[in-house]
Amino acid sequence: LYSIPSYHPEYGGPFFSVGALAGAMARQGHRVGLVASDYASLRVQAPPEGVELYPLKAFRVPVIRNSINPKGKELLADICESFRPEVIHDNGMWLSQNHLVARVAGEMGIPRVHSPRGCLDPWALAYRGWKKKLAWMAYQSRDLKRVDCFHAASDQEADNIRARKRKAEVTVIPNGIEVPVASVGPPPIEGPYALFMGRLDPVKNLATLLRAWGKTRPADWTLVLAGPDVQGHRRELETMVQELDLEGRVLFPGPVYGEAKWAWIAGASLGFLISHSENFGISAAETLACGVPVIASTTTPWGVLQEKEIGWWVEGTDLAVAGAIHDAVTRGEEALRAMGKRGAAYTKEVFGWDGISEKMLQVYQEVANGRGL
Repeated sequence: LYSIPSYHPEYGGPFFSVGALAGAMARQGHRVGLVASDYASLRVQAPPEGVELYPLKAFRVPVIRNSINPKGKELLADICESFRPEVIHDNGMWLSQNHLVARVAGEMGIPRVHSPRGCLDPWALAYRGWKKKLAWMAYQSRDLKRVDCFHAASDQEADNIRARKRKAEVTVIPNGIEVPVASVGPPPIEGPYALFMGRLDPVKNLATLLRAWGKTRPADWTLVLAGPDVQGHRRELETMVQELDLEGRVLFPGPVYGEAKWAWIAGASLGFLISHSENFGISAAETLACGVPVIASTTTPWGVLQEKEIGWWVEGTDLAVAGAIHDAVTRGEEALRAMGKRGAAYTKEVFGWDGISEKMLQVYQEVANGRGL
């Protein structure tokens, strides 16, 4: 039984990675359920084929920016009683559903695997840190003590988990990716463009990207920032575009999903992931899989970009990002395509869901049998 605080694409990477993992497990013949909070403004989406969906009615509380699940504990207990999971795999932290899962799993004796999804990374802990300190003392620290096994999507995230829970059992298994095998159609716009695909959120460090783009101003290129707005951050970025005199050089197409998403990615000449904090960064893997090199910051677990010569791994500062952009655009399209071809081969080898789901299944089996890792 998988648990995720929101099963909607605006929730970001976990929507895609958790859903795809659940679907891969179902394809292997396992019974798979998915529990998600269902908000009036963020309705749960249809689950992957073969996955049973269990929505929990929820309401957002604007002041504390958390949620309430009316009768959530009773409903979740009923779900577990009927579904009878051998393992619960919870995702994320801090939200009411995560606390409910910890309580119900503990009371019913159900083994629990937990994926923090970057929530224990230093930047994430510091962001609105006072609220998290209160939550940590009230329930979060206690909930994590009862985790049977932590799942990290990278070595970097595993280190961050152990920094908080030194004796924690942690398994490192990357997220997988699914890329359409059919043609995704022509690029949505003419001319070369560089693409950020993801939530327009302060953690993504997009203000630095805009300043770096303003320093380089590559001729005939467009910078595309595609994704859902988070708490008005898009308006802040649009104001920056005006202040930096970048109007006409930066495009905000909004949230794009499905075929439109893949068309934007495949048509790009360059991708970005320069976040202050990432436990994985699924957009980087998807961009590479489409044959597009990526510029990532050293605060993301993507040192392989430099090792395999499939992109750039630089400090997330104005100067360093601007230097990488200048290097990329001056190399020319042919050199970028060669890097992209190597990146596509790498992702196909490493991030296939069949192999990743097999590794996760081994973890579930060990945890369900009470043997540890």
